[in-house]
Amino acid sequence: MCRRGLIVLVLFFFLMGPARKVSSQELMFQMEMSQTFPREAQVKMRASQLQAGASRIPTRERQTQTVKIGLLLPGNQVHAEVAAAVRNAAELAVADANANGGYTGRPFELIVRTVQGAWGAGSSEIVRLVFDEPVWAVLGGIGGREAHLIEQIVTKRRVVFVTPWASDPTLTGAYVPWMFRVVPDDRRQAEMLLRTIPADARMATVRDKTSDAKAAEAVFADEAAKRGRSIEHRLLVKHAVSTIRRTPINAVVLFSSHQAAEGFVRELAATDVRPSLFGPVSLSDPSFSAVAREGGFLFTTFRIPETKTYVSFRKRYSERFGRQPHVAAGYSYDGTRAVIEAIRSGGLDHDKIRKALAKIDGDGVTGRVVFDDHGNRLGDARVDRTPVPTPRHHPD
Repeated sequence: MCRRGLIVLVLFFFLMGPARKVSSQELMFQMEMSQTFPREAQVKMRASQLQAGASRIPTRERQTQTVKIGLLLPGNQVHAEVAAAVRNAAELAVADANANGGYTGRPFELIVRTVQGAWGAGSSEIVRLVFDEPVWAVLGGIGGREAHLIEQIVTKRRVVFVTPWASDPTLTGAYVPWMFRVVPDDRRQAEMLLRTIPADARMATVRDKTSDAKAAEAVFADEAAKRGRSIEHRLLVKHAVSTIRRTPINAVVLFSSHQAAEGFVRELAATDVRPSLFGPVSLSDPSFSAVAREGGFLFTTFRIPETKTYVSFRKRYSERFGRQPHVAAGYSYDGTRAVIEAIRSGGLDHDKIRKALAKIDGDGVTGRVVFDDHGNRLGDARVDRTPVPTPRHHPD
């Protein structure tokens, strides 16, 4: 069996729990069944597994000197900027909480684990954090795949998991009550972006080959179809410029990493075509907006409102870390503060922390923080609206 297959088997056995011995043949059979059953059946099976496992997991009332919160981050360079912002903001939130008394006099402590290599291979690091450390909540999950893996493991341990950045809608689709998301999911972002793109715009989507970009673009296309909106071209970033030059596209929606998006914009800027650009939260950092402006493009994306709360956060973040906060920092700060307030309200009891987090409703750095019954962030994020310009060049 290949190494990847062995990792999957080990993780599957771990998630099914130690209640009884399971043969390798039964493991393979159950894995095949999980691929065969429709999603609704998988959700029901998952719920029954959680119910059966609940009695085997006691509530921890440990008298520790610190109240620990876990933070799981990827160690690759692709997510380095976002991971640094998420970590910095979480540290700032913990420092603020400790300056205000911590938890009944005990300080909060952020336990950071960086997972190197493939997330499947790094599942042991997640297990060690959740089971070996007495953490009362877990933050993390930059991308959809890693967030799914974290979700499965923390659910087994009945620990709340808050992702500040993973926007994959399927994360909350299984109705697991331990999962919360601070950033609007891909579907909510698509709905809000479509409101800003004029009905008569000639749209194209451009994405890279990452799994998150592929999923987000597919959700956007689905939402556009529901509204009767036509997408004339769905392009990979590598070949997008040549197609856009040949067609009267005047609205391009980007789904890619900063690096890929910047490369696309610079290449398009070398032509005489200037469609309006639109992007999700993942491209809302000012550094990318600056590249778009330098190229002569109007770029519409999500912004954190310039409230007193955000201005204060930005000032303190800059003073502490010597740089302006990435947009992910605001969502990380709000997620960490929500966890801290839930612990203060619910005490050192996992079920009560989850219930308190579900009832959170307050103003944060990124706006009002409140969750629906599935753990999704409620409310609209702010989208800067700009008119779609007429391209300078049309083919004859």
